[in-house]
Amino acid sequence: MEHRIVLVAPSAVPPPRSTSSPASSRWDPAVVAGAFALARVGLIALVVVILAWKFAPELRRLPASVSQLSGFGVTVNFERWAATANSAGRGGGTITASDLQSAVHLAGADRALFDGARVLWIDDRPEGNRWERRVMTQLGARVDAVLSNAEALDAQRRADYDLIISDRSRADGSPASEGVAAALAGGKPPVIFYIGDATLPLPNGGYGSTTRPDALLTLVTGALRTNSAEATASAESRDSSARQ
Repeated sequence: MEHRIVLVAPSAVPPPRSTSSPASSRWDPAVVAGAFALARVGLIALVVVILAWKFAPELRRLPASVSQLSGFGVTVNFERWAATANSAGRGGGTITASDLQSAVHLAGADRALFDGARVLWIDDRPEGNRWERRVMTQLGARVDAVLSNAEALDAQRRADYDLIISDRSRADGSPASEGVAAALAGGKPPVIFYIGDATLPLPNGGYGSTTRPDALLTLVTGALRTNSAEATASAESRDSSARQ
């Protein structure tokens, strides 16, 4: 019996087509970029909120005017200070906020000289130098204000001062030099006269004299620098003697 094998070729059936488009099987670059941009903006906003919450007390304490800001830990309204100085006739009424700000920055560059320095300020009208005393205190100096020659002499007996600032006359008519006679005679501590009349001569033994608040800061810085240099030289001399 004869057997036949018949081979039947399978019909060419195309594979099923995918119902999803190629774009749906992967991220669209534009979508990815947009998502990252939104996430970045959200993160920045979150950081700003956190910082604002954390530092809110410090931000509230910032001065309202940029004219009040200065480096070196000094906060003062330079415009008001200049107006006060000019109304008092200091510097011939030509002092500007910029002059004062520059003087504070120069003094602040030598802040270490002010740190812990003892200053005796003699003036029977202390309200006229409140800005200057405030700046020096913020720079780190300890400023003791007295009103009379008698108070000045008593203060000098009780403490060793690095610097004395004085006016030139008292309301009772006595000369200011009576309160600083010993310092003028011995040259220690240096005496700076902060006066209203630029024509007055510098008393013998005085370190300097000025009518301007910016020049006063320059004189104070110079006097404290001289003190520091002399103290360093004295210490080196003692060390050299000890080694011999």
